[in-house]
Amino acid sequence: MTNIELNNVSLKLGDNLILDSVTLALPEGQYQLTGKNGAGKSTFLQLLSGLIMPSSGSLNVDDRPDLVADSIQIPDNMTVTTVFSLYDKYQRCDTTQRSQLIAAFQFSDCLTATVGKLSQGNQQKLKLILALSGNGHWLLLDEPFNGLDSASVAMLNQSLAGIQRPSIVIDHSEQLTNLRPRRKLHIDNKSIVLA
Repeated sequence: MTNIELNNVSLKLGDNLILDSVTLALPEGQYQLTGKNGAGKSTFLQLLSGLIMPSSGSLNVDDRPDLVADSIQIPDNMTVTTVFSLYDKYQRCDTTQRSQLIAAFQFSDCLTATVGKLSQGNQQKLKLILALSGNGHWLLLDEPFNGLDSASVAMLNQSLAGIQRPSIVIDHSEQLTNLRPRRKLHIDNKSIVLA
């Protein structure tokens, strides 16, 4: 079983202390991460994905997670096909599942477009397709419904209903309906508690 373990982890960005000596073990499962705006939810997912490092303490994530977040920036001048090719070269990916997701999200017309020409919703679909077809053990979703139309929201909920991977989801929109029963993680006062 692949766990996420934080041992006395502190995270400071500039002068802002985000986490203060957090010790936490998360066994595999489905989690919903809650907390006030600015509490550090998105930053916590970036920490787990390896985009930022803890200021002190130790973090153990056995396998690099797949992350969907607004903080993930894909160069505007790349075509979608180039993004997929680069992802195939440097990441583990299930290309069959990716093809199914492209069809399900009605994304085929976007394959030759540059990322900068995609709408916000289509950029979100691209990130979701990459993460959902990735083979990282954990799936980290930061506001995955941002920019999606109602048909895409339904498609994402359907896709999430079938996932077998452990996951952590931030969803203020409360559109997440089909994920298996979730445990709550709550960030407050520079700490994280498992509810």
